[in-house]
Amino acid sequence: MGDELELAVGDAVVYAGHGVGVVVAREPEHVVIECDRSLSVTFSLEHARVVLRPLATEADIRDVQAALRAEDSTLPEHWQKRVKEIRAKVTGGKVVELAEVVRDSDLRRRQVAGRGGGGSLSTNERQLSLRARQMLAEELGLVRGVEPDEADSWIGAQLAEGSADDRLSPAAI
Repeated sequence: MGDELELAVGDAVVYAGHGVGVVVAREPEHVVIECDRSLSVTFSLEHARVVLRPLATEADIRDVQAALRAEDSTLPEHWQKRVKEIRAKVTGGKVVELAEVVRDSDLRRRQVAGRGGGGSLSTNERQLSLRARQMLAEELGLVRGVEPDEADSWIGAQLAEGSADDRLSPAAI
């Protein structure tokens, strides 16, 4: 995957755990990326090819859609193990793993609400889930040429297994 990155100025890339960034400077031995206009990071070219990845492909988006629509959670029951696994997936930065976090957190939230106990996800689970969904929506929006809010609506539709926005659906490609 690292060999696919040219890292030219203006290229959009994904920095694991931080989301989408843009290459803003390139020198013979270094590259600078900017994420959310608030984080600027300088990497050696060698390290950049390890920690950065290209944006999601069409095949990745189909895998994301399948992951969001799946009805089974892969998370352990114990909350500490769940948070550890969620954190690892969010900081790993793989687009399908972000989708799994979003799906699993949604399923868990519905399970807790269905019990009528009034409980909710832990604060850590909720924050990590929101971050994963934000990162996923930002990347999908950029790949599809829509605003992150539209991509987030598509994510919600996939979670509900409702009809997807055709502009984002892999079936519309």
